Amino acid sequence: MARSILALFSHSPWGAIQEHMRAVDKCVQLLDPLMDSVLAGNYPRTEQLAREISTLENAADEIKNELRDHLPRSIFLPVARQDLLDILSTQDGISDAAEDVGMIVTMRKMEVQPALVDLLDPFVQKTLESVACYSQVIGELDRLVEASFVGKEAERVTELIRKVGRLEHEADNAQEALSRRLFEIEDSMKPGALFMWIEIIRRLGSVANRAEKAANRLRMFLAH
Repeated sequence: MARSILALFSHSPWGAIQEHMRAVDKCVQLLDPLMDSVLAGNYPRTEQLAREISTLENAADEIKNELRDHLPRSIFLPVARQDLLDILSTQDGISDAAEDVGMIVTMRKMEVQPALVDLLDPFVQKTLESVACYSQVIGELDRLVEASFVGKEAERVTELIRKVGRLEHEADNAQEALSRRLFEIEDSMKPGALFMWIEIIRRLGSVANRAEKAANRLRMFLAH
């Protein structure tokens, strides 16, 4: 792994950051089928997907740790080492949050809640969109470096960062709508199930929040 990380840096300091984000994105994308299995009451499938998310999060962690251990002390590009480490740390939080969701949904066998179905999916989709948009930002950074962080490419990346914020806000709105629905049906739920759904919704919301935080870190970097 160390040699491959160094090989990525021989081309661009963003290569390893992009590789890490691809691993993060794979982890997050499994939240969609995971929540489908929760709503269907398919506990074996839920457990399987939660394990897969954990495996992918560990793979992202391996890339992160190798990058930290072998990141050159000096890079002959206009990118400070600490900036790279800060960006790496904030985007790593996205996969951490996804793993948290996988963990909480396997703590007990969840009862099927049909009343939540129509509002949970939009929430999950906006969450995934926010992460995908941030991943797109990371994918643009090579071209941004080539453009010396100015011009149309810089404007394009800045607009994508703004879009992450808009998608996170839409995810917040979807989270609020889902939470309101949850409390409308709380009297029909067992206390343990109510608590678990509160935690599931909160942790799902954290995924989009982490994506926005990572995008804002990049915004600060570009403003240097």
